[in-house]
Amino acid sequence: MKAILLLFITFGSVQAFAYPTVGDQAVYDTTVISSQGTGTLTMTSTITSINAANDQVAVKQTSTTAAGTSQSPDVTRSLKELQSYDTMSTCANVPAELSPVAEVIAVPAGTFQACHIKVNQNSMQSEVWIGMVTFGMVKIMIKTNQNQTITQALRSFIRQ
Repeated sequence: MKAILLLFITFGSVQAFAYPTVGDQAVYDTTVISSQGTGTLTMTSTITSINAANDQVAVKQTSTTAAGTSQSPDVTRSLKELQSYDTMSTCANVPAELSPVAEVIAVPAGTFQACHIKVNQNSMQSEVWIGMVTFGMVKIMIKTNQNQTITQALRSFIRQ
């Protein structure tokens, strides 16, 4: 479960949206299905600081499972990188090899117009829906080379 948590900390922190503001937050419901059973967790990502002069955004990430809550150190990301996902939400500027398709998707946070892309990398198959929400990611589905299926769907978001 720790490896999966690290995957979401890494992947979730690179998702983005336009015009980030301190206090913006996204909450995701995560389900992991493997040969060992099914596990669930809730991942919360919150922007804690922005340094536009240095092109940096700090993101605090907290995970909650049945066993309790854990918090990772702030992750620093590029402000320009976060803002670039704005155009991706409409499939503009998405490379053709990712097979972008504009579509409507329903998740616990609501129904969103999103850009659905597919990525095959390092023996993993991923599908991502990017929309105009905090951190850009509406939903992600990952099939790992260890026969795990990981689904993360937006439960709620706050834009300050």
